[in-house]
Order: sequence, then structure tokens, then C-alpha cells
Amino acid sequence: MFWKKENNLPTGEGKKPYEELPIKNAAIIDYLTDGLLVFDGKGRLSLINPYAEKFFEVKKEKILGKSILELSRFLGLRSLVSFLGGEIREVSKKELKI
Repeated sequence: MFWKKENNLPTGEGKKPYEELPIKNAAIIDYLTDGLLVFDGKGRLSLINPYAEKFFEVKKEKILGKSILELSRFLGLRSLVSFLGGEIREVSKKELKI
């Protein structure tokens, strides 16, 4: 699942955006059994959950803040970027064949 948030998620110094969400919401994001990538209003990756990290074989520390086109440099994300064609939109797991 990919989601573009028009308004930036709240961020604090040194914190991941979702760490400032209520604990219940952060736990839900961390334990989703689907990958979740969230892009901010500027088209930059602002959140990736652990399942997506594992699925795409990437580390969030290296990809957070990157644009969709910058993500194509990461081998695990190339098929996703190719599928999206540089456009951020919602995609289901069934649509994305990796």
C-alpha cells in the first residue's frame, strides 16, 4: 500500500514522523502485514513500515526523505518505481508483481 499525504506528517527533532502519532497508531503501522510507504506533499518518502523494509530489502535510514525517482537507485525498489512510472499513487500487492 502506498499513500501520498498532502499535508506533512508531524515531525520532531530526530524522530520518525509516525513516532509522534499516538502509540496505538504507531503500533498498528509497525505490525501491518502489508507494506506501507507514505510520501509527503513534496513527494518524498516520509514513512516505511517494517514489513515494507523487509519486502523491498531496504533500510529506512537510507531511503527516508528520498523522492520516488531517487528510490530507483535502490535495487529492491526498482520494480516498484518502474511500475509507478515516477507517479505516487495507491497500489495493491496484487498489482505489483515482483
